[in-house]
Amino acid sequence: MTLVTRETIKRDSQASDHLVESGIRKVLVVGGSGFIASALLNYLNNINCKTVNKIRVKVLSRSTLLRNEYSSQFEFQHHPHHQAMEDCYREFLPDVVYFISRISSPVAEIGALEENLNFLRSHINMITSITSIPKLVYLSSGAVYGRTEVDQNNSPFSESQRIDLGCLSDYARIKAESENLIETSFGSSSANYVLARLFAFYGPGLPLNDFAIGNFMASKIRKEPIQIKGDGRTVRSYMHVDDLSATLCRLATDGTGALNVGGRYPITLLELSELYKKLFGCPIEVLEQEDFESYYVPNISKIEKLLDKTNFISLEEGLQSWNKELEI
Repeated sequence: MTLVTRETIKRDSQASDHLVESGIRKVLVVGGSGFIASALLNYLNNINCKTVNKIRVKVLSRSTLLRNEYSSQFEFQHHPHHQAMEDCYREFLPDVVYFISRISSPVAEIGALEENLNFLRSHINMITSITSIPKLVYLSSGAVYGRTEVDQNNSPFSESQRIDLGCLSDYARIKAESENLIETSFGSSSANYVLARLFAFYGPGLPLNDFAIGNFMASKIRKEPIQIKGDGRTVRSYMHVDDLSATLCRLATDGTGALNVGGRYPITLLELSELYKKLFGCPIEVLEQEDFESYYVPNISKIEKLLDKTNFISLEEGLQSWNKELEI
């Protein structure tokens, strides 16, 4: 289910026309098993339902969930070994590759970082071996900017900021080192890749035990008070998953290098809980326990200069639509 308004119809028409006019006919999705992958596939399927020029989509994933949901619409294949992967790329000849995968169970002798880099490196080798090199859209994370505590000097993260690998979590370092590998492999000025640094998202498909916005919705569904561990100063800016998917589709041909993808308006967790109270009547409990109050907000001026508008769904209407779907 997607949120349909005059604004989102305009957004989807722009995304569909963009893919068709740019000659995008074949899309390869590598990895992914949950929220983001499912949202992207759902969006591509919706575009195919509205256009004569169907996009052929192939998914390399072990996810039973994705296969069960989309096997009738798209081609699925378990991630192949080296020779089979080479055959896959040369036979399919994708126009764009969405690289979502992050390996969750690394080979013990190698370690998570090296295993992830080896996996990505094998796909880069395939991509660059094709005569007509496809566009690589690597789904990175805003986590590469590091963990930042809320204070009076906070400002949105900009793509030009220096990234300190020594201060990153294991997950964030995998993303940052993968970005470095892509830049080294293609060249920093290449137009053949985008590093999409994803921030905070919400909407249909988000597990209700994930992140504050999902936990808040779970509390609403269970008719329990929304609990805030600290004092609610943590800051996020949320983007609806439909807007994310539309933006990723537009990045299939537009954009190069690192681009922040996320919401436009910062909101504290306390303000978010008050919005839930306004919309759904949820009671709020501020526990004031010791907690790390973090700041995680992107500067999206670069991507909006490139694509114009990227956030078409307001947080209020997005939450209301998501709640209606959960109540069905």
